Amino acid sequence: MSYRSLIENISVLFNSRLNEISVHYNLEYGNEFEVALCHVISSFLPKKAGVCRGFVVDSEGNKVGDDIIIYDKSSYNTLRGIRDGDFSLKQQIPIEAVYAYIEAKSTVYLESDNRNTLQKALKQQSQVRELIGKRTRREISDITPYLSLPQQLVQSSSEWPNYKNPPFTSIWTRQVKKTPSSNDVLSADEIVSSLDRMGCDYLIDLLVLGEDCISIPIVKSTRNYSGPFYTNGKYPHLSTVNYGTSYGLGMVSILQAIDWIELSAIDWNKVVFGAIKD
Repeated sequence: MSYRSLIENISVLFNSRLNEISVHYNLEYGNEFEVALCHVISSFLPKKAGVCRGFVVDSEGNKVGDDIIIYDKSSYNTLRGIRDGDFSLKQQIPIEAVYAYIEAKSTVYLESDNRNTLQKALKQQSQVRELIGKRTRREISDITPYLSLPQQLVQSSSEWPNYKNPPFTSIWTRQVKKTPSSNDVLSADEIVSSLDRMGCDYLIDLLVLGEDCISIPIVKSTRNYSGPFYTNGKYPHLSTVNYGTSYGLGMVSILQAIDWIELSAIDWNKVVFGAIKD
């Protein structure tokens, strides 16, 4: 099987699963699109990762998000005891346990004061990105959360983050329209040309804009893809894709990020102290 066939097969499975779920959910509504995405994404995740809807929180009680969170379920079980596949309850996941955050919108608008504009979605994910960025860094030299190599023995690539637990944030949408009053869904080519004209500037790892349009980070000097993270020396490359493969490409990007990320330990001292202090 060629790698291109692999992406196409994942996309077919993803789209087929989403279509099956749409029989039970009205994907025109944001919340139901979130739930549907959770169901589909959960079927592709490795065993160590879980998916839920909810908020990202830190030890000081700051809370942002309110969409889809992929987290480390091997070391952090959500405290509400939800059953697998039940995405009706909103969870609160510590920043230390977050692999990835997805801002999910059934429809985003390019020109509007509506809360579902692309610009507002970008702002919302940036708030999550900022909070996750405050967690204790796991340095490239760290062997475990409690043991490190001397820095001089470690060499990292400039095309990858310089620490092991960077944030990974994305936006996924089912369709893009120019305004809420527009009847027409924009094609992938129209999305690309519209965003090029707008000069949309964003710091985000992944944009999935329907089945045929995606933005991934590309290395400026070589114009090659080198990892799913948006780092210095990269730019967000927005393009159309063939055969409706953007969902499959997006899923592979998330899996690659999860494979690379090594999360820091939750500060249980703060958890315990926060529970007993006056």
